[in-house]
Amino acid sequence: MGVLSDFVIAPPEAAPQIGESIRPSEEWKTLEGWKGIETIKLSTLYCSITGENYSNELMQSFKLLGGNKEDGPWVFIFPDKVTDAIASLSKERYKEVAKLWVQTDELKMDGWKLQDAELFISQIVEYAKISKLSNKSLFLWFSL
Repeated sequence: MGVLSDFVIAPPEAAPQIGESIRPSEEWKTLEGWKGIETIKLSTLYCSITGENYSNELMQSFKLLGGNKEDGPWVFIFPDKVTDAIASLSKERYKEVAKLWVQTDELKMDGWKLQDAELFISQIVEYAKISKLSNKSLFLWFSL
C-alpha cells in the first residue's frame, strides 16, 4: 500500500479542514500525483538544497496540524525555513540538487530516478513560490 502525498496551499488556519478532506484539491490549490513523500524526504530535500546536515529536529519541525492522528490522513505544515529554501531554488540548481537528493537513503529505498527528483523539485518550487507570494502556508497532506 502506497502513501498518497499532496501539497496544499492554504491559510494556516485551514489545517483542520484540510485534514478532514478526502481530496484537498477540491477546495485548495493542490499539487497531486506524488506518492510516498513524507517529512523525512522533505527534510532531506531541504538538506540537499542548503547543504545542512539532516537532523531529527528538522524533520520534527514539520508540525502535525490536522487529520486523524491514528488513521490519517495527516496534515503537516512546512516550516518557514523549508518553504523559503525551496522557493528560492533557481532552475539552474534543479539538477544539482536532484543529484544530491536521489543519493539519500530514503529516495534510494523507493527507487527514485534523477528525472523523478528533478520533476518533483520543479513542481514543489513553484508551489512554494505561490504560497509565499499569496501569504499562505504550504502543507503536506498524506494518506495511506
